[in-house]
Amino acid sequence: MIPYVIWLKHTSFYIAQRSYLLASVFSGLILGTLKASGFSDNSSVINSGNNNFVSSYKDIIIGSANTAFDSNGFISELLSSPLFMTLYFIISITLVVLLIYKVMELVAIVRGNNSTSIHGMTVVESPQLHTPFSFFHLIFLSKERQLDGSDLQTIIKHEAVHTKQLHSLDIVLTEILLTFTWFLPVILFYKRELNILHEFIADSEVIKEVPTQEYGLLLLAQVMGVGKSLTHNFAKSELKSRFLRMNQAPTSRWQLAGFVSIFPLLFFCNNLISYLNLKNLGREPLIINTPKEEITSREIYVTPEGQLKVVENETASGNYSAPQYPGGQDALRKFLVDNLKVDNELKKGSEKIIARLNFDENGKVELVTYLRAIHPEMAKALDKVFYNMPAWTVPVVNGKRYRSQIHLPIVFGE
Repeated sequence: MIPYVIWLKHTSFYIAQRSYLLASVFSGLILGTLKASGFSDNSSVINSGNNNFVSSYKDIIIGSANTAFDSNGFISELLSSPLFMTLYFIISITLVVLLIYKVMELVAIVRGNNSTSIHGMTVVESPQLHTPFSFFHLIFLSKERQLDGSDLQTIIKHEAVHTKQLHSLDIVLTEILLTFTWFLPVILFYKRELNILHEFIADSEVIKEVPTQEYGLLLLAQVMGVGKSLTHNFAKSELKSRFLRMNQAPTSRWQLAGFVSIFPLLFFCNNLISYLNLKNLGREPLIINTPKEEITSREIYVTPEGQLKVVENETASGNYSAPQYPGGQDALRKFLVDNLKVDNELKKGSEKIIARLNFDENGKVELVTYLRAIHPEMAKALDKVFYNMPAWTVPVVNGKRYRSQIHLPIVFGE
């Protein structure tokens, strides 16, 4: 979005702008979905046969939000609450109903009024006073405002551009996307930019055949009245921007090559930041010279009878001192056995669970993240156990406690 706002938005490369906006919004959604589904993490694999629809959809929502805001878990904790999920579905369903209502409103106008076909466009005359607007191949005109032949032809030329380039499809897709990602305000930016960009594209095509001054006077004459949402309105409030664009000199094609060069530059900068670890710049580093063999995690094996066993094999888990449960692994095993209460059928239906536990400076669990999709009831039971754990021993450097985390794999046996 930043390269678009800084440079591409101010050029006359309208097709490139549209392609960039659409690619940005949908690639962001796809990447967020893949991240939530675990494809971006080589250590996690989701068994779709055991996925609950609401649980999977919830993961996609949280994944998309974290991708957009890089929240480091804060958004996950907020969005995973039952209150937010209930509110989310209520608002989403309401927006879907409103979207259907908008479409049905247009259908009612078409059915209740006379229509004629002009150059492949269906012109519908409605009794209300409104600006000309269009939806796919439909043009809606007001009977209260009669247009002469040349003005009507100009409007048809304008709307034909929207139809041929499927601009209404962009609007419908962004409206649908907004109904399910309404909590991401960035979607509103994409929607607004696409709407005004559609008008720039149509205007640029019309002024190739119609004098700019004559066309501008027609736009001003059509300002009065209100159009419909979900449609392209011939005269909108952004008239000043449209007039400026119509008089703007075409941008040199060499500048487009300069914009394309931004992508390898961003790739290089991203690799440089990763190499130098600049994301931690300004934070107090946590450096502990701990022998590799001491940096370990143990896998806990849970039998159908509720018995937990600690796997003897130890594997390296990071370059820092891991938090320790008070009393060691035996005490952790006993705590889980005593407190994890779930039905045997639920255990048998579960696969390997990988939980990431984040601890605050005092060693209390402040966030639980499941790196593989699990049954909601199992998640609820495990949450209760993890959040009721006694405080762990966290890393201490120079007398200062540090936040920490561990990955805790749990396997339910046969």
